[in-house]
Amino acid sequence: MNRLLVLPLACALSLTMACGKIDLPTSPTNVSAACELTLNPTALAVPPTGGSFYTAVTSPCAWSAESADSWISITYGKGTGVGTVTYAVADNPAPRSREGHVQIGGQVLLVTQSGMDCRVAVEPTAISVPVAGGTFEIKTATNPECIWAASAGEPWLVLATSSGKGTQTVSLSVSENTGASQRNAQIRVADQMIAVHQTASVAPPPLVTPKPPAPPALPAPPTTPAPPAQSCTYTLTPASQNMSVNGGSFQATVTAPGGCEWSAIASETWISLGARGGFGSGPLAYNIQSNGGSERTGILQIAGQVLRVTQAGCSYSVDPGSQGVTSNGGEFASAVAAGADCKWSASSTVSWISIRSGSGGGNGLVSYGVTANDGPARVGQIRIGQSSISVSQDPAPREADVCSVSLSPATQNVSSEGGVFSIRVSVGPDCAWSVDKAPSWISFRSKSGTGSGEVVYAVEKGGLAARTGAIIVNGRAVTVSQAGLR
Repeated sequence: MNRLLVLPLACALSLTMACGKIDLPTSPTNVSAACELTLNPTALAVPPTGGSFYTAVTSPCAWSAESADSWISITYGKGTGVGTVTYAVADNPAPRSREGHVQIGGQVLLVTQSGMDCRVAVEPTAISVPVAGGTFEIKTATNPECIWAASAGEPWLVLATSSGKGTQTVSLSVSENTGASQRNAQIRVADQMIAVHQTASVAPPPLVTPKPPAPPALPAPPTTPAPPAQSCTYTLTPASQNMSVNGGSFQATVTAPGGCEWSAIASETWISLGARGGFGSGPLAYNIQSNGGSERTGILQIAGQVLRVTQAGCSYSVDPGSQGVTSNGGEFASAVAAGADCKWSASSTVSWISIRSGSGGGNGLVSYGVTANDGPARVGQIRIGQSSISVSQDPAPREADVCSVSLSPATQNVSSEGGVFSIRVSVGPDCAWSVDKAPSWISFRSKSGTGSGEVVYAVEKGGLAARTGAIIVNGRAVTVSQAGLR
């Protein structure tokens, strides 16, 4: 037993002394560091109307993009090395903002979309009602997807509807005032208040016993006439505004008497107001977003006046606008011509066209690659703004064309002594070939194969007369002429 215990210990000591230090295996190379991926931008703010956007990707490795949010759709999202992810963001019909994410490789792009502007303007802001009552109209103005509520605080006021959506006309019914006092109330529509004033009923004069006539009254002293009621008239300057694709901040001026109230509303979401209204004269600031599309027009309604806003658009052209490609594919480029302030990005409609570099501002270059085609002819497009590049690719060669052999040389002259010769066979890589026919005085050392190769043959020594024969390979002939002894 002791020997059995000592022997392993001795072996262990021997191994330690003989081997010294044993090196442990090193950890594997950090591959993820070599495939580091960067995004530009890493976060994006999107207006409520959504649109198409792009993010530049830089990585030495292959990458792809995906989004779990239904309102973000990837239009082009894979590549290798430097490229572009393009994606579309749907409209946000809700007044609240929302956040979504696009996963690109190991990085996350944060997409924040603001909610719809749901401010409501009403007209009129005050209603005067006769004692008999009647029916009146209240007009609301807001974005089409915005929902609002309406309420009347008195039973003698009846609204045709208690809620609505977008711009509408609401009917108001006011009952007769049978009391001796005038009455006042307010109607709320969203956060706007409408004042309602109804005059009182006039009671018949009471019966009185006639009295003797009174002595003539002294003439009343002259009275100062009451000042006329204030008239609210409004002017707005300017009546129109033209601006570049960059947009920016602008100002309109309202001129009105000091006590006159006015409101403002914009017809488009790309126009934002600095205030919803005011009193008397003063400025109103508004902001216009940048425009990456065609020319557009919007309306600002301020104090019942109209300010027309016209913003220049971007136009894009590409040269060449079409590209023919062989079945082998290849690398190509087109020049983009655009205004200096116009941003653009290129996206492919098909998977077999890859954008190499495809975004910029003003004039630039789009480069792209087309993969080899192993099927029928095909057509794809690269979209750049309102322009596009049409790419037409030839079909793959037919098998019959690929397997058609070419022989070299086409003729061979041989002396009467004979000898060994060869024929070079050129054909597609998967195509079989063989010698179909040859004269009896020619023997073969190599007479069949697959793909390009050689036919090796020997010509026997000739006789007195010259002779000619043909070697047939897959239907193609090489003529062999041998001289005679004469």
